[in-house]
Amino acid sequence: MRALGGLSVFSMIVAASSVSLAGAPGALHTITFAREVQNLRFSEVPLMPQLRHPVAIACESGKGPAGYGAIPHRRIGEPYESTDHFIAFAAVYPPGSRPLLFVDLDGNRRLTCDERLDPVAHPQDPERMFRTVTVEWRDGGPARSRIYRITMPARFDGGSFAIDLVDAPVARWSVDGHDSLWVLLDGNHDGVIDKRFGDAVLVDADGSGRLDLSPDSPDLYSFHAPLTLPWGAFEVSEVDAEGRFLKVVEVDPRSVERFRPLSIGDSVPPMTCRAQDGSAATIGGKSEGGQLVYFWLAHCGNCIAAFDALSPEVPELTKQGIALVGVSLDESEASFREFVGQRMLLWPQCFSGKMLTDNPIARRLGVRDPAEFVVIGPDGRIVAKFRDHDAVRAELSRLGMGRKARAGL
Repeated sequence: MRALGGLSVFSMIVAASSVSLAGAPGALHTITFAREVQNLRFSEVPLMPQLRHPVAIACESGKGPAGYGAIPHRRIGEPYESTDHFIAFAAVYPPGSRPLLFVDLDGNRRLTCDERLDPVAHPQDPERMFRTVTVEWRDGGPARSRIYRITMPARFDGGSFAIDLVDAPVARWSVDGHDSLWVLLDGNHDGVIDKRFGDAVLVDADGSGRLDLSPDSPDLYSFHAPLTLPWGAFEVSEVDAEGRFLKVVEVDPRSVERFRPLSIGDSVPPMTCRAQDGSAATIGGKSEGGQLVYFWLAHCGNCIAAFDALSPEVPELTKQGIALVGVSLDESEASFREFVGQRMLLWPQCFSGKMLTDNPIARRLGVRDPAEFVVIGPDGRIVAKFRDHDAVRAELSRLGMGRKARAGL
């Protein structure tokens, strides 16, 4: 869990006034947000010798050892996996001088003296320095900006840098004595808040004033699944692109069960998805020899390695009666079809354009990461979840999945 930093979290929010819910499904509520100073840390990784898209330092004072990093930054509609428009920066350590920070705010991959910032010492950590910077989007879209804080090592020692989002839309909703903190998160860093992957709402439902931003956080809610809160269940009907409001509709709590992430031992109700050839593929339910479901991303190295290992075994697994289905977690259909075509994948591969927690099948099966296998037994229950191909093969052998089909040959 991570505190939001700054002032007491509940003293700095503007929100909907206290209301009492009748618990009537269909009731619409509008939650109003206002931007506040925050410290939402979303990245901490090592400084790099250079970036994938290299930048050059063109400033006389910028001589010395340097480490490089980038602030996530995408144009509206740009795929989540794109890093083409990240804002590059360099932490430079001139001999005998204080470190310098150069930020490529004009996006030309050339760091000049005009883009030099002098970091200040961290008040709680003498080994760290930081600087706050305002990033403006200049991509032809609506005018918009975000404030970020870059924290860097005080010495050139190959340490890590951190990126904090300093401002975010915040609200407080008080319902029947429940005080809750809500934060709209521009998780794909394109300057707008919508229902594309990455954007989400963080809810501190217990009123503790703390939020967990990790991918497995119980505080992090997709816009594509109901929010189950102590005072009711809600579906998001509308989110304002500028983060000024969120509209939620009350739903019958009993209907939320169909969205609950399933665990090992749970029965998987039959779900259908559209395969690459347009046919319907079924995941879950009872089957003759069980099922192996594989989740993947086209640009994921681990996914490619698993495909290369699994593909030669598909004919034998199918012969044994084990049904295989791949589920793409890609946002781009072009990437999906290119990946499937290059590998000539003949077994069903499903695409919905939804990534990870926004993907209904991945969400239902409790999948949080790409390159994950889910083994479903003949009785329709989840037997195991793995990220290692060899472990999957060993589990299939141990369980004897497919024996019934082999006995009938």
